[in-house]
Amino acid sequence: MAAPIVKRDKHFLYWVLLTVFSIIALTAFANDREGPWNRPSRWVISVTSISLGLSAIGAVASLFMTAGFATTSIELVLVVIILGFWCAGLPSILDPSHRLGQAGTTFSDLYILTVLDANLFFFSWASFFVGLKLLGLHLAQLLNRRDDKFLSSWIFLTGASFVTMASASHLWRDAGCNSTDVTMCARNLFALILGAVSGLIGLILIFVPSMAVHQIMSIILFAAWCFEISYLTFQQGSVPMINTLYFASWAAFITSLCIAALSFFALVEKAMGRTAEDDNAEPDRGDRPAGNVKHVGNNKNDPEDPEFEEVATPATMP
Repeated sequence: MAAPIVKRDKHFLYWVLLTVFSIIALTAFANDREGPWNRPSRWVISVTSISLGLSAIGAVASLFMTAGFATTSIELVLVVIILGFWCAGLPSILDPSHRLGQAGTTFSDLYILTVLDANLFFFSWASFFVGLKLLGLHLAQLLNRRDDKFLSSWIFLTGASFVTMASASHLWRDAGCNSTDVTMCARNLFALILGAVSGLIGLILIFVPSMAVHQIMSIILFAAWCFEISYLTFQQGSVPMINTLYFASWAAFITSLCIAALSFFALVEKAMGRTAEDDNAEPDRGDRPAGNVKHVGNNKNDPEDPEFEEVATPATMP
């Protein structure tokens, strides 16, 4: 299998996006922060600052050192460090007890998580997912994947699934769920289990190149996430408002939909006997317009081709 083409402009774009998103998250936290500089606050500002600094280095390096930076081990180390800090920092940002990115309130029989700082909340997530995209570019190179549409999608689904699992566990803990007889707790338990299973499957499939396995599992996971979305985000659901669980559930659903749609298209293509090369096939000779440059340049004088004779033979003087 041919090695994938390194698109260094994509690397630069993602580093720029990561830098900008880190700036927005840091600025939002610094401007809206209230109260003393406790341990969670110090940790969040450290994570956002480190992400900003390393992202800026990555953007500059990908612009001026393209041959020695993009898809190299140096870039991979930067990506892993940034993702590691965001994995450690997001729980502090999203923990309702810290009241930084979101907070929890009890309403009737529901424990509802609401976003307190939209910029900190959304752009922290955006930084995390851009980091995952950069990691996907490296995995495509390391695993020698020429077409990484499934690879990137499985990485995103894995991240969204584990976030769903963590958010559902937080909601289970803070809402005081100790029995699955309660409707809300039962639905949170379903989200927790599905997030764990989907994340584990996605993590495994990142390293499995089998198209058949991808197609089967993508359709199964898409059906499962359809149930999760209907149980949690519509009426009588446990997350009717925007919060981490709501956001992560929809992200996982949309990603699983993308994978399932691509898999279904590939199945139909295979059933109809079509291949990807058919779209790039050379058009028939009869489909070429008269006066085609490539046709005119042909040195073979084909008497059965009137268009060739008409174009290639110079006009004679009367």
